[in-house]
Amino acid sequence: MLDTFSDLHKAFLRGIKKENTGTVTPTFFMSLWNEWAQPQWIADCVSMKEGIEVTEKKINDLQPLRKHYTILSSGTNLFYLPDGIIQGTNNITNVFEVAPKHMRTLNVAFKLDYDNCLNQECNLTGVSDWIDAKIMRSDRKTYSKKSAFRKPSDHNLYYDKIDYRIRVINSLQNYSPAVEMNIEYLMFPNEINSDPLLPTSILPDYAKQEIVQRCVKLYLEEVKDPRLVSFIQAAQQQPITNL
Repeated sequence: MLDTFSDLHKAFLRGIKKENTGTVTPTFFMSLWNEWAQPQWIADCVSMKEGIEVTEKKINDLQPLRKHYTILSSGTNLFYLPDGIIQGTNNITNVFEVAPKHMRTLNVAFKLDYDNCLNQECNLTGVSDWIDAKIMRSDRKTYSKKSAFRKPSDHNLYYDKIDYRIRVINSLQNYSPAVEMNIEYLMFPNEINSDPLLPTSILPDYAKQEIVQRCVKLYLEEVKDPRLVSFIQAAQQQPITNL
């Protein structure tokens, strides 16, 4: 089990064939994990090559980082992305709490206030149910607004992300303002710390082991140790687990 910082550090030392903790200090290992190995692992997990939900393994890898919050509008069709300070209502507990910092959006939906639209296109009233929205890409904005089939409306919502905020796009005129946003996203993973009173990585054990292996590889590359060749060969002989 890799439950504590000490467990992670010792696993790393075993990987480089060293047992003395003075060989690579905890501070150096912590920096290697937080600044290099873990960011590389995350980048691979959300890359186009492996995707987020392409395999069962990736779904399990990222499950601890998935968050689901409802956030109230901060202005006309504007919503701030979670940044670790702004509070959101957790959809599971339905209690206001600090929403962890947003890393990557997975899905968003909005509720519209039909009563505050002077000429509502379908004569609807009240507040809508959750309506899914699509990202409005910068190179498609002009085309989408002119196309009869892609034109933004209350039933064909778009959104864009600018200045760490999400802006709802539903019409240039007579739009129903969005009052709530339901966002599913990946949060940034917590950094490890040698303080025994602070929690270590929230990732599952096999994911932590993968990051330890990256630490080993990075360290051997840094010191130009010939054992890097043996490490890579051993890794290549392992069975494929991305299933």
